[in-house]
Amino acid sequence: MGSSMIRLKKTEPFSRRLNEWIENRVKNIDYHVVDRDVPPDEILKYKGKSMPISSLYCENSIYGKPEINVMSRAWHDHIHLSNDFGFDLNGEVKTAFKQASELPSDWHYERNLILIEVIAQVQYALENDSFVEDQRGFTIKTFYGVE
Repeated sequence: MGSSMIRLKKTEPFSRRLNEWIENRVKNIDYHVVDRDVPPDEILKYKGKSMPISSLYCENSIYGKPEINVMSRAWHDHIHLSNDFGFDLNGEVKTAFKQASELPSDWHYERNLILIEVIAQVQYALENDSFVEDQRGFTIKTFYGVE
């Protein structure tokens, strides 16, 4: 992969195979898309039902397509609910590592992307009391140490 992700167009995913894998992974997850924030306590109410997944802030992600970002969120929240992982930092770390463990064992790059996508962004949000707006730029900076 190398620094080629820095030159990707905003609509290009950092990993096409990860996007394809996520599309297949969520086929059996029951969720519906909403255009608002969905707080963790609301997600917990949907265990065993169709989960609401927010479509907000999906335009500038590592996936290149907003709909894949939504699918990634559905996968993420499904892991939370099916494993009873909380939505605190500890629960987010457990969820990220569970997600990474589901990927093929030789997908080291993609595993790192998932860990940055979840753990590093949660840490940023806790430290700054705000969501990472430029998720692509954040991942590049975190992965390579460049802006």
